[in-house]
Amino acid sequence: MDRALDQATFSRGVEVNRLLCNAHLAMAAPRVPLAVHLDPLLPEERALWDRYAGLVAAAGPSEMIVNKSRIAFKAPHRNFTGCFFKSRRLELFFDLPEPVPESEQDSRFRAVWAHSRTIWVHRLKIGRLDELDEKLGRWLAAGWEAYSRPAAEAVAPGKSPTPHGFGGPRTLAQAREACFQAKEDALADIYRTC
Repeated sequence: MDRALDQATFSRGVEVNRLLCNAHLAMAAPRVPLAVHLDPLLPEERALWDRYAGLVAAAGPSEMIVNKSRIAFKAPHRNFTGCFFKSRRLELFFDLPEPVPESEQDSRFRAVWAHSRTIWVHRLKIGRLDELDEKLGRWLAAGWEAYSRPAAEAVAPGKSPTPHGFGGPRTLAQAREACFQAKEDALADIYRTC
């Protein structure tokens, strides 16, 4: 009787984990009009936005994705930059396959961290128009170039490509199945030890 009850509990746990995994992968913030971000700006802030938008446009064609908390720009296959206003400053981020060398980082940089093996996030704080310079434009163009190709065609520096990218799932369905399988395997190991 206890074993049957344990099996039912295990099966229910696997189903709950599957639903949680799928819900996590499918979440997307609702989009809002661009005016939500631009209408409250002062003229100086609007000038920062206009210059930043110009640098993004010069990097390459992208889709603007606006939600309540930020404005992001998507290259053909992935977001590569985005921004929001905080304390009358433009806070922006851009992604590159490698970190900007510390010798090239200046007072604009707030943080740089590895999001994954092929994505380094760079967060900058912009308070003056002259901080939106050609150097930043080159970094944005490099980010657009890196993420304008499918992951299967992108190769991180020092890495060798596999037939479908970096060995990870190729589709959302495969990602969901991989997540479900990993959780199911972990629960099965726990169940076997009981």
